[in-house]
Amino acid sequence: MDDDDDKKPDEKQELFKLEGVEIFATGVHNGIKFDKRDLQDMIAAAKKIDFSPVIKQGHGFFEDGLPALGYIDNLRIKGRKLVADFIDMPKVVYDAIRTRRFDRVSAEIFFNFKRGGELYRRVLKAVALLGVEIPAVANLKPLNKLFSYNSESTDTVVYAFQVNMEDQNVGDETNDIDVSQVMARLSELEKSNQALKAEIEKRDEKISLFSRQLNETARRNAEMEVERKLEHFSLPAIRDHLKALLLFSRENVTEVQFAENGKEETVSVGTVIEKMMGQLDKMGRSLFSTQSKSTDEPGNYDDPSEEVDAQVLKYCAEHKLSPTRDYARAMEAVFELDPELKERYASVQN
Repeated sequence: MDDDDDKKPDEKQELFKLEGVEIFATGVHNGIKFDKRDLQDMIAAAKKIDFSPVIKQGHGFFEDGLPALGYIDNLRIKGRKLVADFIDMPKVVYDAIRTRRFDRVSAEIFFNFKRGGELYRRVLKAVALLGVEIPAVANLKPLNKLFSYNSESTDTVVYAFQVNMEDQNVGDETNDIDVSQVMARLSELEKSNQALKAEIEKRDEKISLFSRQLNETARRNAEMEVERKLEHFSLPAIRDHLKALLLFSRENVTEVQFAENGKEETVSVGTVIEKMMGQLDKMGRSLFSTQSKSTDEPGNYDDPSEEVDAQVLKYCAEHKLSPTRDYARAMEAVFELDPELKERYASVQN
């Protein structure tokens, strides 16, 4: 039999576990109120449903085919918090948590989820590991607090050696110790220590690269999500401003008091911006609808801006363009056809 036949298959990768992770809590998060029943429903669903919640990197929106970074196990309630164990994590993920590349988490929850003919009121879909992002749920214990030792000292390895003098004659004569052997042993230990330090530095470089890649992916995902939300926004002139505000609100999660219809609630700044965006979108669509009805009616305009809007909407209707997506393009075409209108519009804008 060949030597290769005696070799075992590739050894299983060492997997790691982290117990007692606080992943969610009751309260108002992103404008939605969660109570203890919601936590209980997630625990009950986890025992019945045919898949395990995964551990993932951030809140990405294009995740098909990405590997799970681990799994969620043993859901339970402690006080007002939902607690779980992280299991089956590869070493690179565990090390990233231990060295605080990831220190916060954010739960993803299905509402009224249908599966196998059953309806589940609340289901825990996944728990996202956050690096630069700030979670919507406040006062969850940071992941680094689950380690009971100082992570800066865990890579230190202490070498020791012992000179056996039991067989040496103790008396007036000088004891002969082979100093060259002791020095050689010290040299070996020093080389081993240097090699270990080099290996630790390589590992930290890999973790740092991994962290940068995760952060860049999270940034791209956030931009794509914001652009998707603004794709059909009815006021093209302020899309870039809203995009900047939405991206800023994702990086700076702050809760504020927000009043609507006589009711006050604590919500994130991002939620306030999205509510404002919804109101502006409705106003814009209403304005375009009103103006589009009057584009075929002759008349004089006191404001060149109103005339430009009317001509742009008319151009869009005649050329089967979308007022929301092609407004700027239609405006350029109108100005080419009517330079005098362009000059009057420019004089008002300045």
